[in-house]
Amino acid sequence: MALSDYERKMLEQLEAQLADDDPKLAESLASKENSAKQAAVSPKHLVVGLIVAVVGLLIVLGAVAIEIIPLGVLGFLVVFGGLWYLSAGMTRVEAPAGAARPQRQSRASFMEQQMEEWRKRQQG
Repeated sequence: MALSDYERKMLEQLEAQLADDDPKLAESLASKENSAKQAAVSPKHLVVGLIVAVVGLLIVLGAVAIEIIPLGVLGFLVVFGGLWYLSAGMTRVEAPAGAARPQRQSRASFMEQQMEEWRKRQQG
C-alpha cells in the first residue's frame, strides 16, 4: 500500500528533523545503498518471466485436475523458472541526485507543525 502525499511529507519532515537533531544517528540509520539506488526490471525479463510463470501455473492446475503428480511438479518447476528469469533481469540504477535526501522547507519542529495544523482544523 502506497503512502499518501501527506504521510510522505510527514515522514520526510521527521527524517529532516532527525538529521538536524542528531546527524550521527541519522547517518548510521540511513542505508547508503537504498538511498542512492533503485531497482529496475528489464522489460524483456518481466514479460517472458511472467508468461512462463503463468504457463507453469496452468500446468499445475491441469495436473491437479487430471491428478498427475509428476506433471504438477513439472508445472511448479516451470513457475519457479519463470520467476527466476524475471528476477535475473533486475538491476540497480542510480537515483536522481535530489531524490536521496528531501530538503527541509521550514525550521519549525515536527511537533510545532502538527500543533499548528491541529489549531487550523479546530478553528475551521
